Amino acid sequence: MPDFLQTLVDILLLLGYALYTYVEALYRLFVPIQPKSLAGEVILITGSAGGIGKRICAQLASSGATLVCWDYVKKENDQLVKELKQQGARAFSYQVDITDIDQVKTVAAQVRRDAGDVSILINNAGVCDFFQTVEQPREIIERMFKVNVLSNFWTIQEFLPKMIENRRGHLVATSSMAGLVGIPGLTAYSSSKFAVTGYMDALKKEMAVHPSKPDIKFTTIHPVIVNTPMYYDMVELQPSRYSRLNKVIEPEYVAKLIVDGIKQNKTRVCCPPSASGLRLAECLVPDKLLMKLFQIYDQNNKVTLKNK
Repeated sequence: MPDFLQTLVDILLLLGYALYTYVEALYRLFVPIQPKSLAGEVILITGSAGGIGKRICAQLASSGATLVCWDYVKKENDQLVKELKQQGARAFSYQVDITDIDQVKTVAAQVRRDAGDVSILINNAGVCDFFQTVEQPREIIERMFKVNVLSNFWTIQEFLPKMIENRRGHLVATSSMAGLVGIPGLTAYSSSKFAVTGYMDALKKEMAVHPSKPDIKFTTIHPVIVNTPMYYDMVELQPSRYSRLNKVIEPEYVAKLIVDGIKQNKTRVCCPPSASGLRLAECLVPDKLLMKLFQIYDQNNKVTLKNK
């Protein structure tokens, strides 16, 4: 077939497929995908001992999955696993510094011996700090990228090969709405979360063109402000006429959205779902107007930093 004719065929097929995907997306607005069972899966959760991670484990306790709990804090993580076992879950506790690639390799090998191959990896661990860019200490910036970004590389490089070999798996990463929209005072954190978003998007496309075409799902999580110590130990929001825009959500709610998103194989989960409009606004609203909105908001919403 001549090249121009083959190109025409490709275009027609692509247009047909595009129509199908839009019709399917519209259909799914009214008829959600039936949740998949997690029974028999081996699910690894980083940052499991507190905050959102702990609530994810609680949501998964009755799922029939094996829960592999990774955290730097041993006492709280051991207690969590004890409680999960009391609820009938098969669970394991490991103390891990996920920024240390050698530790990740060593403990990952132990996980394979104890629990089997990880089929769902939830990279949830993260740290946050509030500084103006010119004031931010180098060690805080480096730590943020080690925990929030590089650790994702180390865990995925450890567990993805077996998922590819088994031709199935699910990778989940907790980014942030600050990983879709840049936030003043959160430049390093926002940058690290943009990196997580970019990593997941690129890796998803990489798997789509992988020679073995493994059925690996990807889910990226984008919460707004969550009521956890990571946030409230550092800042205090002063009341203002725009305080209602500072929507703070509970970690239990975020964990439920995450688990529901995993069960439905959602590519992106915004918490709350209405926050997805922020990403659309970034694309559609003129830049000057966006900057003016940020200025008005900043003038009426002062953040007090604790222990700075």
